[in-house]
Amino acid sequence: MRLDMNIFQIAAKYAANLMGIATPEEREALENWKQESVWHTNLAERLDQEEDFKENQQLLERFSVTEAWKKMEKNLDKEGINKHLKF
Repeated sequence: MRLDMNIFQIAAKYAANLMGIATPEEREALENWKQESVWHTNLAERLDQEEDFKENQQLLERFSVTEAWKKMEKNLDKEGINKHLKF
């Protein structure tokens, strides 16, 4: 992967592309990234599979951030870590 395109930048461009809001420059950057290596091409093909996207989207819709944080806070309290954290 090129040094100027880290994985988080690729993820942001991919998300924009999947949502249909990617700029022409972002789409071009994704295409260039895909061509850089076979690994990139294979990963892109997996990410582009609509069936997987829909399944992940359904999982995300069922995920409760509030419940996850409650569990995290409970575990942090149990370990005595929560009292050391300042928010």
